[in-house]
Amino acid sequence: INFTATAFHYRNAVALANCAEVLGKKKEAEEFRKEAQSIRNAFNSKWWNAEKKCYENNSQTANSIAVAFGLAEKENIPAIVANIVEDVRGRGAVGTGEIGYPYLLQVLAENGANDVIYEMTADSSKPGYGYMIALGHTSCHEAWDCRIGSSANHFMMADIVNWFYGSLGGIKR
Repeated sequence: INFTATAFHYRNAVALANCAEVLGKKKEAEEFRKEAQSIRNAFNSKWWNAEKKCYENNSQTANSIAVAFGLAEKENIPAIVANIVEDVRGRGAVGTGEIGYPYLLQVLAENGANDVIYEMTADSSKPGYGYMIALGHTSCHEAWDCRIGSSANHFMMADIVNWFYGSLGGIKR
């Protein structure tokens, strides 16, 4: 939880700096920028593994959030994305929950890996959308493996729609 909370803390500081800038509050904007940089430095000091080129435990969520939020150094992004792709292909499935999933799709799409998203989505033999369909479900489950006891109507897992419209359809917000 500390990893995700710190990433969102950084993102909020950046948003507040941008808002202050728009409002003409230069001093506050600069203070928020400094705070954001301080958070970013602490984040990378604690969770970046330079040897493995990954964040925290090399999970799809950790790596995706770090790239999507601008916490990762630009020169490390190709290696981080390669780690994400390797993990997706290695497990043959999505390995995030509802917090990380939108950022997984965003990072893969922005880094030319739409084929990986398609493979992960269409596969009916492993937990994911294709799996849900193969089991006859017509709504998104709370759990990728559709385990008994999980919600069978969990729209938060429907972020694939954004990928369809944005990456495949070219409709951007």
